[in-house]
Amino acid sequence: MEDTLNIISRQPISGCLPDITKEIPCSDVDYICFEKSGKREDEPRYFLSIKSKRNISVNGIANCISEWILQDFEYSFAKYIFNQRFLTLYDDEAEKIIKSALESKYQAEKFYDKKILVKKLTQYLQENESISIDGFLRFRAKAYERRIEEYLFDATEEFFAEQEYKEFLQLIKLYLAKAQHQLGLLHIKVNCDGSFLLYDFKKAEVSFERQNFDLCNGVYSKDTELVSVLLTLNPKRIIWHNNCFFEDTTLMDSIKEIFEQRFAECNGCEFCIKK
Repeated sequence: MEDTLNIISRQPISGCLPDITKEIPCSDVDYICFEKSGKREDEPRYFLSIKSKRNISVNGIANCISEWILQDFEYSFAKYIFNQRFLTLYDDEAEKIIKSALESKYQAEKFYDKKILVKKLTQYLQENESISIDGFLRFRAKAYERRIEEYLFDATEEFFAEQEYKEFLQLIKLYLAKAQHQLGLLHIKVNCDGSFLLYDFKKAEVSFERQNFDLCNGVYSKDTELVSVLLTLNPKRIIWHNNCFFEDTTLMDSIKEIFEQRFAECNGCEFCIKK
């Protein structure tokens, strides 16, 4: 019994042809045609038509096409979803969000997408001998589309949060540029319980009280208190001691970004180990 498979794609079919031909033994191939067409050079169409003397393994072909989609189509499909669902951004911003979303998706469950694609492709190929990859993705692969959309949403939120954070840091830098320096040198010593002690250039402890900077919508912590104090003191130089007590360097990295070349991290000294 003869069987036929026709594939239409915007992407070169050479990406999946070797794997597909492995699923169909050469001795069984009665006819194979591969061509490129399209009215516009920037929107080509690729066609693959195979006629086999025996039944073609639908599951095997579905497995090949799913691999091909994940390798060659995923970015363009994610870009299509992004342009349909999300705000219009500059190309470089959209590209950053899409790449971040796909990297997160790949790290989370890289085999799950193939599983849902294979299942849907198998169902489709059992009922059809021709498949348009672009049409299949846009109208048939809804579960796969929803997963990409979820990761795009998270990446978009993360992107805008990062933009707001950068703007916030820029405002702080502008404030510090105009503010007077209350100290020349400030040592920040981290204790094993995560608290901080501040010392001047003579290694004398600097006492401080909570300042009026609302850095976190009224939510106050040791971290925000430290940053608030640093904004008030505006030291000319900062040396950070005992960072080994911090697994999360977010706070130190933020202070480093605010004070830039005025910030230095101590790699270990007598003052670090002194109680």
